[in-house]
Amino acid sequence: MEQMSPAHAALRLLDELAAEATGAVVPKSMVFDRLLDLRNLAADRPLLVAAIDNLLREVPGATLAPGEWWRAELVALRKHVGGAPCLEGVS
Repeated sequence: MEQMSPAHAALRLLDELAAEATGAVVPKSMVFDRLLDLRNLAADRPLLVAAIDNLLREVPGATLAPGEWWRAELVALRKHVGGAPCLEGVS
């Protein structure tokens, strides 16, 4: 089996996250976990790591983050990686 490049793995993770059912709010702990997973995949992309680091500092809410905010940030992060955003999971 061919190994996936870090950029391809990051795109795949972002697509999977965008496809997840997201309600009006999402657990803030889940947002942190997903962002850290993505950060690990993006270690060779300093601009993406910086964007993720900024998001980690700015996740809104005490224990829950707005689902709309999370979906918008996933689209923005995907643009950092490259390619058109995966909109079927972001409605």
